[in-house]
Amino acid sequence: MAHPICGIDVGAFSIKFVVFEVGFRQTTFRGAFEEMVDDGADPLLTRQVRAVREGLARVSSDATLYLALPGDALSIRTLQLPFADQRKIDQVIGYELEGQIVHSLEDVVFDHVTIRVDDDGSSVLAVAARREHVAAWLGAREETGVHPRALYPAPLLYHPTPPHHPA
Repeated sequence: MAHPICGIDVGAFSIKFVVFEVGFRQTTFRGAFEEMVDDGADPLLTRQVRAVREGLARVSSDATLYLALPGDALSIRTLQLPFADQRKIDQVIGYELEGQIVHSLEDVVFDHVTIRVDDDGSSVLAVAARREHVAAWLGAREETGVHPRALYPAPLLYHPTPPHHPA
């Protein structure tokens, strides 16, 4: 039995939606549309949430939602590490980010993915966002009944990491 999946890209001027139906052996594109963010006097987050809610009225209520946070709310870094052990990477990622981002680690949430491993070590793609910004989006989802399965950094969804070609 197929299940609807909806990706939601939050922008300052519009909210973009893409809908797929995913089955056991088949994925079918069902459509894409855009909901404009109004120019009202309300804070941007309030206007964005309103546009998300309006757009979701066009999506099946049983769809699994994935929400992409805007790039201007994120700090994205590629870190070069002299080792490839995933446990070591997990332990040092915060320390490595701390010297490269404006906010203190206590003020952000972060995640990472290893994008390259070779004899020289590894490259790690790390994303950090201010806790208050993520909390505002999570709080807004409670108000609107929007419950995304995951939050993603929008810039990474549009620009896939190029494959690593060793020299």
